[in-house]
Amino acid sequence: MFAFAGAVGTEARSRFATWIYYVIVVLLLVVAFATPLVAAFGSWLPAGEARASWIQRSGAVTTLFSFIAGAMAVFTSGQLYTPGFFGDVIKLQVLKEFNIRFRIAEAAVFLLSVAGTFIWGYGDLVYKAMHG
Repeated sequence: MFAFAGAVGTEARSRFATWIYYVIVVLLLVVAFATPLVAAFGSWLPAGEARASWIQRSGAVTTLFSFIAGAMAVFTSGQLYTPGFFGDVIKLQVLKEFNIRFRIAEAAVFLLSVAGTFIWGYGDLVYKAMHG
C-alpha cells in the first residue's frame, strides 16, 4: 500500500516538474518569436539607434532564446530518460505524455534558430530594402 502511494507521488512530482519545464520552454520560445516583432513594430527605440540595426540585433536575441529553449527541452527529457540506461517506468510514462509537445517545441527551436540567425545576419538589409 505504501509503495503504491509513493509511486503515485513520484508520478505527480515528475508530471508537475515536467509541466513547469515545458512552460519555461514555451515562454522562452515566445520571447524568441516576439523580439524581432517588437524591434520592428514597437514604439520603444533607443536614442541614436536606427530601426534597421535594432532589428538586426534582435536576431541575436531570437537565436539565443531559442537555443536556451532547446537546451531546456533536452534537459527536461533527460531528467525523465537518458538513452542507454534503464528507465523508470513512471518517468517513461510522463515522457510519453509530453513527447508530442517536446517534438513541436524542438521544431519551433529549429525554425526560430534559423530565422534568428538570418535576421541577425541580414535583418538590417531586409528592413532597408522594404523601407527604401
